[in-house]
Amino acid sequence: MKWLLLPTVLLLLASCTIGSSTTQRSALPRPAIEPDGALWDAITVARQHDTESFRFLLSPQMIYRALYPEAKLSEVTSQKEFDAQRKQLEVELEAQAVVVDQLAQRYMGELSKLVTDRFIEVSKPTYTIKYKDDFDRAAGPNRARVTVTIYPKKAVPEGYTPETFEVRFVQDGRRWLIDGLTNDKLKGAFVR
Repeated sequence: MKWLLLPTVLLLLASCTIGSSTTQRSALPRPAIEPDGALWDAITVARQHDTESFRFLLSPQMIYRALYPEAKLSEVTSQKEFDAQRKQLEVELEAQAVVVDQLAQRYMGELSKLVTDRFIEVSKPTYTIKYKDDFDRAAGPNRARVTVTIYPKKAVPEGYTPETFEVRFVQDGRRWLIDGLTNDKLKGAFVR
């Protein structure tokens, strides 16, 4: 019986030294879900034709700029300002709900076409972290970018240049929202 008790005691002693430390950890420098995760979410909901979920992944500023490209939006410097601007834009966009849904559906269609029968490579995000909270965590309307490279699922000739575009994100609380695209094929399609 003593021999069975000895290994148990040794395991208990070892478990006291294994595990998490009691020292305070530094805060994450940015949200745990990165922008590339938001992009893959957008691709997934685009394939599912889920307009409501897709709209949830777009910043209201992106939608507003698509409908009113001449309008100037003030630069926001805190989450509180971002929330206030969102509320104002959502009121204005509610009057254009049908057009906003059409915009989301068209972007979903374009995104679905891009990824159908192709290989997608998403770069590591680059961040512009200007705003932090009291715990030194990224907070508020910080920015990020990823570059998406698209390859066909067939042999390509020597010197082939794949199609690329850049996706811009804005931080909203603990999540990243798609805030714009370079090489946007739908730019100007929804101007009101």
